[in-house]
Amino acid sequence: MKVKELVNLLNLQEVTPFKFCDYKDDGEFAKFVYISDVEYKDLIEVFDQRPDYINKYDMLDEYIIDYMNLKGKSYTNDNIEIRFADVTVDELFILMKNMSDRDRCKTIFKIVRNSCYPLNEDELKYAVAIFTILHELGHSIYFSKSNKNVLEYSLWESGYRRKFGNGVVGTYSEIPSEKWSDDYASEKLDENLDKVREYLSILVK
Repeated sequence: MKVKELVNLLNLQEVTPFKFCDYKDDGEFAKFVYISDVEYKDLIEVFDQRPDYINKYDMLDEYIIDYMNLKGKSYTNDNIEIRFADVTVDELFILMKNMSDRDRCKTIFKIVRNSCYPLNEDELKYAVAIFTILHELGHSIYFSKSNKNVLEYSLWESGYRRKFGNGVVGTYSEIPSEKWSDDYASEKLDENLDKVREYLSILVK
């Protein structure tokens, strides 16, 4: 089964649009996107003008917001989508197992196994795929709950990710949006897996 078929089966396209793309070996086979390419280019323009932002990030938030507002950008939430590799459930399972971040991989498989009643090997593949889908959907919901526009959220979210990159936050899963999305996916995983168990009984022999 293709992941896009699984998304349609779970009726998740109605919540947040999913865009399925050719997979490129960049490690991002699933990604929540909330900022347009044009808006991202604007941010890079500011960063290029102020190379010291890396060390003075918090001090530059107000500067960047003022700069963007002067450009007359609206920064609405019209560009929200979830980009996913156009792969099968089996292929996604392999991608997940081969993640370069081994700690993150172990965390995901632990959450999946703890969120569902005992799974056979084939059911585990579907559970991991559903978790990955729900995790990205969780990012979309978390963004909506923040009540921030894309510019404000970019600065806010990037601040946490920089702390992780600099070793201030212990693990990737401790980044607030990642933890929230993990918890959301964990909570919703079993009920969504139940939706496809009839299909699993047909497909998994």
